[in-house]
Amino acid sequence: MEENLIQSNKATLSAGLMTKDGGTIILLSGCYDGPGPKLYETLSERPEPEEVVRWIAEGKAGPSGGPSAGRIRQMLKTKKIVVVTDGISKKMLDDMELNSSASIQDAIAETCREKERADVIIMPAGGSMNPITSSVNS
Repeated sequence: MEENLIQSNKATLSAGLMTKDGGTIILLSGCYDGPGPKLYETLSERPEPEEVVRWIAEGKAGPSGGPSAGRIRQMLKTKKIVVVTDGISKKMLDDMELNSSASIQDAIAETCREKERADVIIMPAGGSMNPITSSVNS
């Protein structure tokens, strides 16, 4: 489990590479240090990803939280992110346009209700993985 959402975002980025558009990423993380420096402040304003880049240069978004915020905002255009954590309140997650769930079981159950059929990938150390995808044409 990672200390904050910025660090946990490493796993989200890896999962994003493997998740189809319209899919759901479920992130299980302690986030005992909350969102991380300036991440909440940036995401709660719901900027376009390109705007975050300008904010980094202006100092409005942090040098570590800014790139994370930009990538999260980009992923939210095509994917749903559900965060299971005790370290960030539901209100804060809602403010950042991230979904929350009380438990991994609840997150999975909700996703199964929303999706008629789902392919599932479990990445137990998502931040340490670099998935490679390929397709083979017949």
